[in-house]
Amino acid sequence: DVAEIRLATAQEWTRVTADGKSAVLVNIRQAPDANSLALTDTVKAILAREAPRFPPGVVITPYYDQSDLVRSAASSVRDAILIGTLLAGLVLYVFLRSLRFVLVVAILLPAVLASTALLLMALGLSLNIMTLGGMAAAVGLVVDDIVVMLEYITRKLSDGGATVLEAASEMARPLLGSSLATIIVFTPLAFLSGVTGGFFKALAITMAAALVFSMVYALTVAPLLAL
Repeated sequence: DVAEIRLATAQEWTRVTADGKSAVLVNIRQAPDANSLALTDTVKAILAREAPRFPPGVVITPYYDQSDLVRSAASSVRDAILIGTLLAGLVLYVFLRSLRFVLVVAILLPAVLASTALLLMALGLSLNIMTLGGMAAAVGLVVDDIVVMLEYITRKLSDGGATVLEAASEMARPLLGSSLATIIVFTPLAFLSGVTGGFFKALAITMAAALVFSMVYALTVAPLLAL
């Protein structure tokens, strides 16, 4: 005898069902450097174009769409910008009683984040969960730089004997040191390797870029707008 042959049911290791009926699960995975939103839109366009050619009864239903997370993160960044701007403006108005400084924060915060987004595009980084998360996390630090500079200028002017530019020059070194110290903390994350590095590199670059632009705007544009 060479073998024993008998009727049996093939082993089923994975079963996929939809609405109580058997289904087929197809995974479409993106490349590490791909844009989730662009990939999703392309796949949806192809499916819509080919849908008339499907056999009767065949229906394609999305099960998990990563672009939803990206769009949700984008909404979180928008909310963080609005909340950060409103809270910073409220603090400035309560303690400094200056609508001008409130407007300075409202102008510079979006400018810093827009500059960061442009730099990410120039570096070939897409707006994904990590980069958007980095921008949301950096909002508080960005507002802090601007508020510290404006508060110091206000105090020096109230004491008398100092101009806006003189006050800004005195604050430049402490602000520069504080910002550089924070940037240095995130720098090692940009050099991590493997899967971990792939995630945290974008986060580190985003936060470092936002802090650099925040420092530049706080040292240059903020004093001019405070005049």
